[in-house]
Order: sequence, then C-alpha cells, then structure tokens
Amino acid sequence: KLDPYLAEAYYYRGLNFKEMDKTDAATLSFQTALDVNPKLINAQIQLGQIFAQKKDKRALDFFSKALILDPENTKVLYARGMFYQELDSNRKAVKDFESVLKINPEDKNAAYNLGYHRYLEKDYKSAVGFFSKAIELDAGYGEAYYSRGLCYEALGKKDRAQRDFAESDKLKPLYSSKEPK
Repeated sequence: KLDPYLAEAYYYRGLNFKEMDKTDAATLSFQTALDVNPKLINAQIQLGQIFAQKKDKRALDFFSKALILDPENTKVLYARGMFYQELDSNRKAVKDFESVLKINPEDKNAAYNLGYHRYLEKDYKSAVGFFSKAIELDAGYGEAYYSRGLCYEALGKKDRAQRDFAESDKLKPLYSSKEPK
C-alpha cells in the first residue's frame, strides 16, 4: 500500500500465497509483479513453475522470458526441459538438457535425463554413458543404477545389469519400474 510500484513486494506476496497453496492468489501476485517490473526473473520462474504443474503450455512463455533475461540459468533450462519432456517434445527437452550440461557439467539430473532419452531411442550405449555420468556425480543415485542396468540388459551384458540392479536395490529398494523415468 505504501508503494504500489514495488514489484518485489508483489513477488514476496506471491511466494507467501504459493507456500499456503493459494495458487490463484500467487499467480495474480506474480503477474502484478511482472506488470510493475517485466525484468523480475524470479516472478517469471515462479509463474513458469505454477503453469507447468497445471500442465498449461503458458509455462513455456514464462520459462522462455526468464531465459531471455538470463540465458545460462540452468534451473530454468532444466525446468523447461522437464516440461517439454512431459509434453513429449523430446527433441526440445534434449536440447535444454544438453544446454544445462554445457553450462554445468556437474548436473546429475540433466545427465540422467539425457540417458533417459537415449534409452527411449534405444541408443543403449550412449544411455549407459549418461547414466554412468549421473552415477559418477552422485554415487547414491539409485534410479541411475537401475536405468543403466536396463541398458546393460538390452545390450546383452547380464552380469553388469545384475550388479547395477543389486546396487539400485541397495540404494532405493522401492524403485521397481521396468523403465527409466
């Protein structure tokens, strides 16, 4: 009320509403923050996340606007990649995950998701490389061991597959899907 042009106040108000699971009020606050300051990247990101959770393609607009403001923001690239993946826009998802790894070669989740896409393409050898990178970055990544095991199985390397399945079971016993996620 003291300064209706203080975009950050609307942004923080939106965060509070989001924390209280009042998504509509949060959306309105973030949009008001952007009306006041269109360069408020965090509001762009929050709106992207809100619309992505609703599976609303408007999320892409907000992620893309955030990337115009900060083209090397790996969190936004990853979030947009995941949204593309949910939309089955796999080429676009792969492009975003590859961009994340170029900027931050230590991103285990981007490596894992690139392995996932190679698995879907039945490029098991390449998928093994990406799952191995994810494991190298996080030795406790049970899903990566399991997914790499599936690739080894498809490549006919049963012993290696069994070792990875056993390691996955040790790390994450409830991970029982038959395909990487």
